[in-house]
Amino acid sequence: MALALIGKFTISAAYYQIYIHTAELYPTVIRTIGVGFSSLCARVGGMAAPYIVDATPLVVPSIVFGATSFSAGLTALLLPETRGEPLPDFVGKGNEESGDTDSTEQKQEITDYTSTV
Repeated sequence: MALALIGKFTISAAYYQIYIHTAELYPTVIRTIGVGFSSLCARVGGMAAPYIVDATPLVVPSIVFGATSFSAGLTALLLPETRGEPLPDFVGKGNEESGDTDSTEQKQEITDYTSTV
């Protein structure tokens, strides 16, 4: 019984970490969209998990959940390192530093987008 409660606590703590990390991962302009999409994926996974466990042989759930976790970890390795660097406030901010001449047009587009939302 104690291990089950510890497991439920750990799962809940990990689930709420999704919201914290997702909010810090996305630029300000698309932050709510990113958090909403992450929440959608978590809810779909939570709804699909019982069906995967009940409708398949004993080995299949371990393979499906393990492969999903492993692929998520590999995908996270593709994210750029941001330690010690300022995070972008806008989606197109990364192109500013490379000397793009379109940065003022991108700023105007972002300003227009945020003013209409």
